[in-house]
Amino acid sequence: MISPTFSLNSIGSTLTISGLNFEQDSRVFTNEILCDPLLTTQTMLKCIIRVPSINSQWSVQVKSGGWVSNTIIQPSIEISNTSQSNTVIFLNGEFSQIPILSRNKILALNIEKTVTVPVTYANTALSFPLHQDFFSTNSFEIYDGTSNTIIHTFSFSYAPCIASISFDATQIFLTGFTYTSQSQMFVNGDPCPTVVKSDTDASCTPPPSLFDTDSSFTVSMVREPIEKKTTTIFTKFHTLTGFVNSQTGAVVKSALSIKLYDNTLKYLIRGISPTPIPFESLNSTSLTFTYPYNAQCGYAFVSIDSVRLSHNILLCPAPIVNSIQLPNKDIGGLVTINGYFLNSLLFNSKSVCISYQSTLGDGSVSSITASETTYNDLDSTYTSKFVVNKGVLKKILVLPLAKSESREYLVAYNPIVKSCTSIQYKVPGQVTIVGENFFSLSNPSKVAVKIGGSQCTNVLVNSDGSQITCHFNADVAVAGNQFLVVSVVVDEKYQGSADVFSYKAEVGSCPVGPNGLVCSGNGLCNDAYICVCGNSWQQSDCSKIYPLIDSITSTKYRVPGYVTILGKNFVNKNLQVNIANSICSDVAVSQDLTTITCFYQSDVLVNNVKDYLSVTVTIDSQFTTSKILFRYTQPTQQCPVTCGNGVCDSFTGICTCFKGWESSNCSIVIPSINSITSTKYKVPGTVTIVGNNFVNLNLVVTIGGSFCGNIVVSQDLTSITCLFQSDVSVPNDNTLLEVSVTIDHKFTTSKQL
Repeated sequence: MISPTFSLNSIGSTLTISGLNFEQDSRVFTNEILCDPLLTTQTMLKCIIRVPSINSQWSVQVKSGGWVSNTIIQPSIEISNTSQSNTVIFLNGEFSQIPILSRNKILALNIEKTVTVPVTYANTALSFPLHQDFFSTNSFEIYDGTSNTIIHTFSFSYAPCIASISFDATQIFLTGFTYTSQSQMFVNGDPCPTVVKSDTDASCTPPPSLFDTDSSFTVSMVREPIEKKTTTIFTKFHTLTGFVNSQTGAVVKSALSIKLYDNTLKYLIRGISPTPIPFESLNSTSLTFTYPYNAQCGYAFVSIDSVRLSHNILLCPAPIVNSIQLPNKDIGGLVTINGYFLNSLLFNSKSVCISYQSTLGDGSVSSITASETTYNDLDSTYTSKFVVNKGVLKKILVLPLAKSESREYLVAYNPIVKSCTSIQYKVPGQVTIVGENFFSLSNPSKVAVKIGGSQCTNVLVNSDGSQITCHFNADVAVAGNQFLVVSVVVDEKYQGSADVFSYKAEVGSCPVGPNGLVCSGNGLCNDAYICVCGNSWQQSDCSKIYPLIDSITSTKYRVPGYVTILGKNFVNKNLQVNIANSICSDVAVSQDLTTITCFYQSDVLVNNVKDYLSVTVTIDSQFTTSKILFRYTQPTQQCPVTCGNGVCDSFTGICTCFKGWESSNCSIVIPSINSITSTKYKVPGTVTIVGNNFVNLNLVVTIGGSFCGNIVVSQDLTSITCLFQSDVSVPNDNTLLEVSVTIDHKFTTSKQL
């Protein structure tokens, strides 16, 4: 009998032959070539093979004197290479000669022989799972369990093993073996600042953008930087494909589109509120939850406890506006909005996530950011304040970063009554009232009209809220040419009135205006005793006019010049023009009353050349219109192509850099280190680095070449705190290690501290 039952096809493999009547001169021959003797007894011969096998086998004979034994065939195996795939070792080659009964009895052992694992057989590969104890030496043994013989000892440099991977809000966690203080993690091939907690646990903090991806990515672990033995795995977050909000009263729910199949697990939504939000229901395609009132726009993800399952998705609750407090009409100013889910900042960020858009009566639209937002714990509402331009505010659009959740709110003002048509006394009929802000926000519409205290019926308002028609009984008695008060009440709280109704004149008399003149001196009385008003004057007595501004030309900043105003009804009767309260001189009006030219001193100062100024036209000291239209032409100063990390002053053409940044285009940051606190040797702990210009842009900190983790930078950019593993060997306590701070992969400072 020969052991082992198979051998490695290699010169140097050992054979043990068991039999009878062996002599001291007995010799073993393999393929007719002498096998170097190691041991000779009457029942056992052991030798070292000195010739390769032929056709994956040796012919084995024993010769003694003139005697020759029978021939026994010894199978051989061919190994082309050894490799590692994470936790599995492969021996690749030709193994079909291994006897069938021996194939399930092959074992792998560590050198100390304290761990034995079964080897899986295939014709072209043997494989076995790695155990942590194999890493004590760079070798392993293959063992024939049939003959209880070591087949061969293999030298092998192990790569680290990754048994599992998990995530939290900002970090990646690996478990496996065997990690060292020099082990380094990589994400998609880029270094990831690594903290090795033990030989089986490690973590790193990748760039935040990793958590926004819904694609597969790689995580690698390099065991030793010199050998570069690496294990790489592909992984992927659960995919969030979108969300749909639904509102009932002041309650807003959301359905997140994600495929999760176990409704017994306690899924949580993180990233939009100070505490995680529990889910309420789950089906095969979505997860539903209710927003708490302190939720805000943020990059949300799904987790189980603190373990991240999904990538980030921008998620915003639907804003709800309860009330709007407006400035005085036409002059602009502070708007105060109260409601739910109006936090203007992105969760855990200083970035603005809710902006507002105001639409004025002239159709102009402006984007605005809240100057102040406060939260009321008592009723869970937010109050936001912002300033609107001068003009008639018609509507406000609340714009979260998630555009699908924008909400539009119409704005109501007290109505303005300008004119009313006449009917004869005691002859009921329809009247038409002209003015502004007659539209109702209620459904159905609520608009009430009284003339001289008598209720009008069949009230109808046109689409833009500028005209009302209603039925008046003409039953209020008057004395002479007395005007009656026309009163309009919208939505039971917005009110406006004016003395503009008069009965049609009796035959033989013409209307007399408030100044005592027939037709107010602005028209002619015809044969029917009706005033025919001239030059766009209105009312039955031609006593009112309503100028309107459409556009205005510009001047250069601080360079006086003529401007042209286009519009209508510019009657040149004590007409005055001012731009932001600066009076225009040399005023001229076109014959068709649609154009004004005047000389403007360009003397109103502005902070930004893009700022608009109000233009006001006043006729006869009482009929006024204003519009925020004028702005100066752009100055000749030009800023750099980009100010990078700063803002451009359009008057000076110079960049104003954000804190820490320098150069003409704000593209350079020069960090400096002053001091650092200490830790105990070999005891991980937090250190504080004091210095200047620690801009938190791809910031990396190393101490003695060891990466610091959990980096936090102060708002004034003068201090860094980070977790140092205290794992850098030093000859004595007085040895100073080099502290290095790198910003955006290119701005570096170092100091022996």
